[in-house]
Amino acid sequence: MIQTMRSIQYLISALILTIQLHAQAPRLVVPIGHTSEVNAVAVSPDGRLILTGSRDGNAKLWNRAGQEIQTFKVGETDVLAVAFSPDGRFIVTGAENQTVKLWDLSGREIQSFEESGSITTLITFGNSTGISLTLP
Repeated sequence: MIQTMRSIQYLISALILTIQLHAQAPRLVVPIGHTSEVNAVAVSPDGRLILTGSRDGNAKLWNRAGQEIQTFKVGETDVLAVAFSPDGRFIVTGAENQTVKLWDLSGREIQSFEESGSITTLITFGNSTGISLTLP
């Protein structure tokens, strides 16, 4: 009987140790996608790409399968509006800090504009030389 009790104690101790070791096992967690709410979405003219803008300060380019292709680091501000150029070669982001940025699809910032007022929800490309925004 004493030997049975001792065996049960060893078994319980081994089980507790196993659980503790397993609970402390390191894990690599890779975040996928935005880390906050999405404020804006645009679809490329050919329908193959999707662009999202988020409160996390990033715009992200996705393929239709949902794979992230590129991240555009706008800054420490909410991205409120996103759009593709008519030819699909460029994107534009509009942020809460009143900054509008023009990017190529590789993630390179081409130009940044400071606007007065606040950007709402619509950015559209006009002709090849202009960008129009909706401001309150």
